Amino acid sequence: MAFAIAAAFGTSRCMASALSREVLCDPGPKRWDSHATYFTAGASRDHHHARPAARDAPERALCAVKMAGREWPQWSGKWVLQHGLPELPSKELPAWAEAPVAVWSGRDCGAVMFIEHDPEDEEEPYSVDIEVSVRTEEGGEWVWESRGGSDWPLTFGERLKTSSLDLPLVAMTGFWHGGAVSDETVSFASGVAAEGVHYVEVSGCPFQDRAEVHPLSGAFMLVGRPDADLSLVPKDPDGRPLGPSCPVRPP
Repeated sequence: MAFAIAAAFGTSRCMASALSREVLCDPGPKRWDSHATYFTAGASRDHHHARPAARDAPERALCAVKMAGREWPQWSGKWVLQHGLPELPSKELPAWAEAPVAVWSGRDCGAVMFIEHDPEDEEEPYSVDIEVSVRTEEGGEWVWESRGGSDWPLTFGERLKTSSLDLPLVAMTGFWHGGAVSDETVSFASGVAAEGVHYVEVSGCPFQDRAEVHPLSGAFMLVGRPDADLSLVPKDPDGRPLGPSCPVRPP
């Protein structure tokens, strides 16, 4: 799989297609509002390998995928919004499984980011989804709204090492998924942080001042207004900056 990190957020539309697997729950509705462009070998190309926008019915908290006689839990976005990110059964992501790696919630909108492993895709076996849920009142029930996805540039369990690559400590992967917070349009975007980055400080955003970095994957999720200038600073566990700020702009 070619390594790919987007220099900026992309704007090409993903297209839905089926993914074969045995899932032990209702696959639920499918809806897309997602975009991605990524860069590899100095040239940009649109992403057209897309997957179902949801695999679990909104009313289900958990489902499972059969894997060689055992089960890996499949956490729904609703479950993660209610309980937080779970402890994963393993550092490796088995075939056909997915792991929640980032979560953000506001008064009336929440989002969860997942990384999935599809071994039948030889070129891009790992991918990322962002699932958005809404609720009508503070403290009310989360209701599934939409989900979309694109490629993930690393093998799950591996952190980006920048010693041999001319890459920043934090970068956006080029995928974003649209949503609304208090009737205001926002972009939920996937990012990846290098080894050693504990969290990302976010400046210029009314929805988020800190993005937690998933320790196994380096994944983080950014929530921002479209076309608003933001600044990201990689931090270590003690809050010390690990590098210069990185300017980004959601689409």
